[in-house]
Amino acid sequence: MVYSLNDRHFVTWEHTRMMLMFLRCLPFSYSGGLLERVSGCWRDVWFRPDPTQPDGLRRCEGLGFQRNMQQSGYGWFLDKIDWEMMVFRQPFAQHMMFNSPSMQSAYRARYPQVRDVRIDFIRVDQARQWMVEFSSIPPCQEYLEKYLRQLCLRAFRKDVFAQIKPFLREESMVTAVAGDTPLCWPSVNQALQEQYRPPYIAGGNRMAVKSVDVLFTWLWEWRDGRLERKGWKEKPYRMLYQQSFEIITLIRGKDAALSCASRRRPDR
Repeated sequence: MVYSLNDRHFVTWEHTRMMLMFLRCLPFSYSGGLLERVSGCWRDVWFRPDPTQPDGLRRCEGLGFQRNMQQSGYGWFLDKIDWEMMVFRQPFAQHMMFNSPSMQSAYRARYPQVRDVRIDFIRVDQARQWMVEFSSIPPCQEYLEKYLRQLCLRAFRKDVFAQIKPFLREESMVTAVAGDTPLCWPSVNQALQEQYRPPYIAGGNRMAVKSVDVLFTWLWEWRDGRLERKGWKEKPYRMLYQQSFEIITLIRGKDAALSCASRRRPDR
């Protein structure tokens, strides 16, 4: 059910958390067990020591089965879930104890990159929630569309500079791979090591891509059905773009999504 709400190429982080929650509850639906040992299911609100927090405590929230079982004898879910969108409701979402899937351990060696991508997807999903909440206020919708565009473009810059990271100056590297260096001639030239300046501009009659429109389609689009993208077909920036398109289509309609996408296309 959760998976059916998403495009088959990706599942949002908030929907992933919902699936993790259901999987955690599943064993107790057909067999016995000590439910109280699973804090995320059993408890409602509690606090843990956390030196990174201003007061030294981190707020944790669960499904609160203990509370409802004491009241009614059944493990009803507390009102912390948006059943229409199948996500945890605000302001509970950030505290729910379904945040650390074991699958992340497989990427521990590359956790900074995984973390950055994860944060981008969380931001996109937060923008979706805001678009739903402020759906009747056009200026808010326009601002959030612009926000989604900038998230996608920043992710694209991250990917571009990650590909040429060995050629970057050490003092420019952090800013560049974070996606904060513009993709314009002066900025790229300044970011490169001396021996790789100036950047080489590809050209010639034998190039596979001869127009900006084709280049844009190759880099960003996924509905053309004819361009082979091989290993970079599911780059994070492309997944963010597709997710943003689907969000705008769902909330504002396909015409608005196409209009937003056209603003990302460079001028000829």
